[in-house]
Amino acid sequence: MNNNKEVDFRVKVKRAINYINKNWYWVNIDEIVNHYGRRVLNNKDVSLALIKKRPSLYINLSDNNKSNKEIAIAAIKGSYNNYEIMPIQLQDDPELAIIAIKSGVKYSKLSEKAKSIKSVAAVALEVNSWEFCNVPEPLRNDLELAFPAIKDRVYNIAYAGNDVQNNKEVIDYVVKKSSLQYVPNIGSDLLNDKQYILHLINDYLQKEPVKVLCKYLGPDLVTDRDVALAAVSVDGMSIESFSDEIKNDEEVVLVAVRQNGRAIKIVNKRFKKDRKVALVALATNSDIFFDLDISLQTDPEVVRFNLVENYESSVQDQRFQQFYKTYMLFLTSQIIASQEELKKGYEELKEQLQGYEKKEASENKGISRNRKKRP
Repeated sequence: MNNNKEVDFRVKVKRAINYINKNWYWVNIDEIVNHYGRRVLNNKDVSLALIKKRPSLYINLSDNNKSNKEIAIAAIKGSYNNYEIMPIQLQDDPELAIIAIKSGVKYSKLSEKAKSIKSVAAVALEVNSWEFCNVPEPLRNDLELAFPAIKDRVYNIAYAGNDVQNNKEVIDYVVKKSSLQYVPNIGSDLLNDKQYILHLINDYLQKEPVKVLCKYLGPDLVTDRDVALAAVSVDGMSIESFSDEIKNDEEVVLVAVRQNGRAIKIVNKRFKKDRKVALVALATNSDIFFDLDISLQTDPEVVRFNLVENYESSVQDQRFQQFYKTYMLFLTSQIIASQEELKKGYEELKEQLQGYEKKEASENKGISRNRKKRP
């Protein structure tokens, strides 16, 4: 008699599966229970057929079938939303986690244990490297895992571990791709490595990134003369990040002001009185003339050099040309007897400049009105 019951049960299972396959669009749990019984519904093969056709019904399965790995895989493939309602032991399973990711589950939605598995993280980053910031810290320090993510999206260097940020191959790649933005993410070991910093300055970095890099240099390198010379030869303003000793080094200062005359504003004050340094600075930036010491502002040689060598090339804005030329002639006439007289003359010419600006603004306004009147 038991054999007959078993045969009858198997027949019901086959009929239930056929029913599901034929009527999957509107099939529901109650109909299967009413037609074939609860035992048939709880059969693994029936539940599997049901989930393959209607993945949304996974939540209605028995706890035993929900815990079945084969059924769980079918449920995830059918609807990735089923992952979050699965038993935790299945969520922790790396195979199911990988299937979930490939089916559309975000890496951040995985269980903590699944996220900590390297193979799972690797697949997640292949699918979407944006998820690198959600990878546990130990894995973000894994070069094999981190470097491909950084190659795909260079900003991932900001989330990388210390070992990765101190890897020369990685930083070379980052600097090549985006030299300025990610300089702050260079590891502290490399920022104290003289030869590597010289390599970056000489081989990769352009003007602005060098200035940024120097702000993050290690304590030993901000006093290093070789590094300073390399940096200021690319961007004279980078001397700002170096020690007072470097800012007082005449050779370094000359290289800095030759690259950018404005560097004279941030080096040792004594160089504002140094004619040699001042002439080199003026050759590149004539507008630093008024930052020089008053003794040089009234020095005929310095004034004449600035007027003759730089007037045409450096003063492109017509609003300032007359002011500039008048003031220079004012100085070369050597009628200045004191700083008070110098200040007075400067203020008078400043008023004259403001008059030019108002006149120009009025003329531009008139031109604009005339344009509007045209048919």
